[in-house]
Amino acid sequence: ILLLSLLLAAGCWQFFPPDNSDLPQYTLTVTVDGQGSVSPETQTYPAGTVVKLTATPEDAWQFDHWSGAAIGITNTTLITMDKDKEVTAVFKESSNPKVRMKTTLGDIVIELYPKQAPATVANFLQYVTSGFYDGRDGNGATIFHRVIPDFVIQGGGLTADLTQKQTNAPIVNEANNGLKNLRGTIAMARTSDPNSATSQFFINLVDNPSLDYVEGQNAGYAVFGEVVEGMDVVDKIAEVETHTVGQYQDVPVDPITITSAALEEE
Repeated sequence: ILLLSLLLAAGCWQFFPPDNSDLPQYTLTVTVDGQGSVSPETQTYPAGTVVKLTATPEDAWQFDHWSGAAIGITNTTLITMDKDKEVTAVFKESSNPKVRMKTTLGDIVIELYPKQAPATVANFLQYVTSGFYDGRDGNGATIFHRVIPDFVIQGGGLTADLTQKQTNAPIVNEANNGLKNLRGTIAMARTSDPNSATSQFFINLVDNPSLDYVEGQNAGYAVFGEVVEGMDVVDKIAEVETHTVGQYQDVPVDPITITSAALEEE
């Protein structure tokens, strides 16, 4: 009993009756719909065997449900072998996360690309969920502080009085991910050091090939998403009047504030 309890607690077990030499043998056929794997795979078991199946998705996929002789939406299931049975694990492609960024000039919805830029997306989402961009962190909302028509709008680091917010550590530059700085894409702003990006980002107003990674020539600026709703708002921001304030150029005369930044629910 103690040994069985330990095996159950470990989560990896198959129960066989004490004497199974004369028992009928049944086949559990396991198939996969989508991209993933199931352990154990198709096998034959003595009658009465309880088999635990575990489904594991591939990158950019997620487990959805079981069909056939098993039901449920969790990635593990138990099958009692009292006849031949067939089970299918169904996987579906993971949907890319989306962030709705509300500004004083309207909403912008950005689809993120974690497969191509995992570290960059994780970094951006940390700032989103912590309330860094919209001031829920208690340190003031950030603005679009740099607006250059026919180039970019940039924000995510300064408050309305142009105070730079305290950020997390810089991240690695993922510009070499196959994504280009095309109109409507969002990329990380940085200094001359390729691995210096923190919280600031920019949205491309036009195709900007000069910002793309070129091996041995240009470290590039890491694209990690794209505006899928509200490009008219982006263009409206690009049209505002700007001026120079101290060391900052191209600052909107009337601050354009990020009033809310949050993940969109599916």
